[in-house]
Amino acid sequence: MSNRIMALCWQLGGMSGTEKAVLIALADRADDAGMCWPSIATLAQMTCFTDRAVQKCIHSLLGKGLISVQVSAGGKSNKYVINPEPRSPSVEKLANANGAPDSPLNGEPRSPRTTFTPNHIRRNGEPRSPNGEPRSPKPSRTIREPSIKVLRPDDVEDSLWREWVSHRKAKRAAVTEGVLKTFRQEATKASFTLADAMRKSIDRGWTGFEAEWVARETRHSAKPMTSKNFREGVSDDGRIH
Repeated sequence: MSNRIMALCWQLGGMSGTEKAVLIALADRADDAGMCWPSIATLAQMTCFTDRAVQKCIHSLLGKGLISVQVSAGGKSNKYVINPEPRSPSVEKLANANGAPDSPLNGEPRSPRTTFTPNHIRRNGEPRSPNGEPRSPKPSRTIREPSIKVLRPDDVEDSLWREWVSHRKAKRAAVTEGVLKTFRQEATKASFTLADAMRKSIDRGWTGFEAEWVARETRHSAKPMTSKNFREGVSDDGRIH
């Protein structure tokens, strides 16, 4: 834990209590550069929030420019960079003059793997809001919007997640938090895990998943004994063939 990062985060305002709790949890795991890589499950355990609440707070903190995300492939935890100190225009101008490689305004990214551009940087003396927080800059062609809307659940492997997302895309179906919630609820009804429900929908070619569909399959797989089947083996005098 970095005492400097933690102290700066405690002084920040302009956010909800849940957002502040998630930010402090990130700061508790961060080094002096503000970098950390806890999983969603770890943050949920530290804050006593649900996975979805933690993901919602992370997206909100991203929108406020207080953190950046480096998306990791292969099912590994994403890396987070806490940005508690907005840079002033004079500092940015000096960084550009010196050709500093980490300056966000000289055309070079902070990190080659960073997929989200922080929006807390003050450009051209842009004013702050009354509570001291920097106002979000106007969108421009150089600002990249977040490319990932829904994070992969921790209980789903990366390969299955990618296959399921591709399956939904082929069906022209969206991947949203609401869809994941419905899948998880129906999976629980069917005594499935979320991963089992995703695999079932892929194998059966289903766009969605409902517990009733699984129950219907189970009922149809057990063929009942009919009176016709029974009578086929019995003669008119009652003898069994």
